[in-house]
Amino acid sequence: MPFADWAKQWFAGRLVRPTTAASDRGRYAIHLQPEFGPVPLREISPLRVRAFIAALATRRAPATVRHVHALHSTMLSDAVDEGLLLHNPCRRTSLPRSSPPPQTFLSPEQIAVLAEAIDPHHRQLVITAAGTGLRWGELTGLSPAAVDLRHGRLFVDRTLVDLNGQLSFGEPKTRGSRRTISLSPLLVDTLAEQLTHATTELVFPSPGGESLRRSNFSHRTWRPAIQSADLEPAPRFHDLRHSHVAMLIAAGVPVKAIQDRLGHASIVMPGSWTTCGSRSWSAGRG
Repeated sequence: MPFADWAKQWFAGRLVRPTTAASDRGRYAIHLQPEFGPVPLREISPLRVRAFIAALATRRAPATVRHVHALHSTMLSDAVDEGLLLHNPCRRTSLPRSSPPPQTFLSPEQIAVLAEAIDPHHRQLVITAAGTGLRWGELTGLSPAAVDLRHGRLFVDRTLVDLNGQLSFGEPKTRGSRRTISLSPLLVDTLAEQLTHATTELVFPSPGGESLRRSNFSHRTWRPAIQSADLEPAPRFHDLRHSHVAMLIAAGVPVKAIQDRLGHASIVMPGSWTTCGSRSWSAGRG
């Protein structure tokens, strides 16, 4: 059986998140299909896999190489389970080391400067991100019905997903991502103000009342605000989540409570995460 025929069957039988399926199909089409598509499964040898990885590593980032190899290995491991191969030729392949992207931690003072520098329409979005640690999709998918100002909390029960340029609502990233977030008095006031500008579906809509597209926000709003606030090194929006964790740690919040608040199965805390913090931006009540 050619690898391409097995891939067709394999993708048809998967049950994964739409975003995962789209990413993996893209990696297969770009990297694996051109190299291995017509090759019979039994002719994919460890030597051929190692040569492919070595060549890929000369033109792609280590993280990309590792993702492609992981997909390839999973596909061939399942072929072993189906009796189509005796062993997985991807085993024991040496891979380039992948370093995580550098994390930038903003102090409460820097977050305040950033909030002042950003387009007023998105000011509450930045403050809420820094004060809750919510992911981009969780924030932009947040509905007014999920915000309980009376009890100072909000519920993460959906996320905004960008799949091949099409925006839609989906399930939270993991089971633990479906959670309740307590709000400080500052965030209660912030969200009360924001809800006066919300739509029936979105707490944080675009200026036109539609779902926020991350690429548009990044180019039109985030980067100009970073330059105006003169923040170096330039933080990513996701660094507001990291900054929130740093402030919770500095405030003495237990690790398990931080883990639950983030919706993580586990949490790794570099020493640098303890360098800034303020209770006024953190969980507030619990």
